[in-house]
Amino acid sequence: MLHMRHPYEMGGAYWLFTLFYTQISTFVVLSMGTPTKGAVIQQDDLWALAVLLAIFWVSAIVGLFMCCEKGFKHTFYQPTRGWEYNRALFDTRDDEYRMSIFDDHSAYYMWYRGEITEWLFDVWVELYQMKPVWFTDDVRSERAVRTPAGATARPI
Repeated sequence: MLHMRHPYEMGGAYWLFTLFYTQISTFVVLSMGTPTKGAVIQQDDLWALAVLLAIFWVSAIVGLFMCCEKGFKHTFYQPTRGWEYNRALFDTRDDEYRMSIFDDHSAYYMWYRGEITEWLFDVWVELYQMKPVWFTDDVRSERAVRTPAGATARPI
């Protein structure tokens, strides 16, 4: 499969490297092999199959990049990993972006959970009062579990 993992797991550069490495290793293994007498599949047939699969793979990579939204193409070759991207969202100081960090697994933000708690404590009441468009009932109910006890204010 071409896209089994999201590039942010290990970083897009690493993800792309492993894809190319896997394809190249097929040809390295074939070149190291020796023809075996009486083999069901001949060496030449294996090479033809490897070339055919490589052509399909290159087509899949090209198709992925052509169909990918332009704003996300950089994620496939930059070295940024998921937790680094998550931290960058939090560092924007924009409450909507900051709230989006909870859409990821908690392992992405466990390093700075204390800062998140302080931020939620500082803004929770204000968000309830201002009611920004993105601060929906779903967001409030999902995040309330992660909200500090002292900041669980309800609308007046």
